[in-house]
Amino acid sequence: MQASQQVYDSKKNKGFTIVEILIVLIIVGVLSAIILPMAGAFIEKSKDTTCIGNRKTIEKAYNLYRIGHSNPVTLTQFISDGATDSAEWADHMGKCPSGGIYTVSSDASGTKDIIVCSVHDKTETPAPTPTPGNIIPGTDKYGGSLGIPATDNWDACVTEHNIAFTEGQKFLYNGKFYVATETLPNIYYETNSDPSQNAWWTTKSAGGLVQVTDVSQTWDNVLNGDTFKRGDLLYYNGNYYVCMVDGNGGVFTVTKGQWYSSTPENRPDAWYKLVP
Repeated sequence: MQASQQVYDSKKNKGFTIVEILIVLIIVGVLSAIILPMAGAFIEKSKDTTCIGNRKTIEKAYNLYRIGHSNPVTLTQFISDGATDSAEWADHMGKCPSGGIYTVSSDASGTKDIIVCSVHDKTETPAPTPTPGNIIPGTDKYGGSLGIPATDNWDACVTEHNIAFTEGQKFLYNGKFYVATETLPNIYYETNSDPSQNAWWTTKSAGGLVQVTDVSQTWDNVLNGDTFKRGDLLYYNGNYYVCMVDGNGGVFTVTKGQWYSSTPENRPDAWYKLVP
């Protein structure tokens, strides 16, 4: 009985073998390889969700801020605290948890300013290289831009007795540039598909198909009382806008220096934002 007890005690005190330890380490390594990437992906997803929530909160705060101010700053100035009357909101603005920088861009329709993040809004597809000769005149004049190309197919959208424009399309046709500032049926049309014939849909007041002129001006150089004709371009707050009013030969007069200043954001009926 005593000899049997000695054998049992010797086995009990022997501990783990090298093989057993290696097996445990392998199992731990396999589990780590599975769990750590999943945990990392979960953390990044959480940061992405937090970043989206922060930007939506800032946009809501900006809308509330605009309600209480007769001369509000732009969204770009607001998020960078670029003006005294937006400083009160600075402490309440969320930041990207991944260290991204917030800037202002346009939504898919080109009609609304949104906040984008340099980290979470990156695209894997590089922007297409503009084809020489199809850059809308004047859109490469300010802000270091390479210009906005007109790449839509005119012949596919305009045929005899039929048109199929979509808002935001940009065309180069017979050496002239055109921008569709709205979608059918609000673009009028008679019988001739050639815009040189002055069909009604090419001269419609306040919208329609706008022919771009050779005039391109920056808002900083515009004076109170300056006038713009239909098709003239304006560079404002990092974007180009085309004047789309008075299609029958009238002009649009700028009011500047007042709370009702005729900026593109205050007069969307007069200015249409061009989006590349």
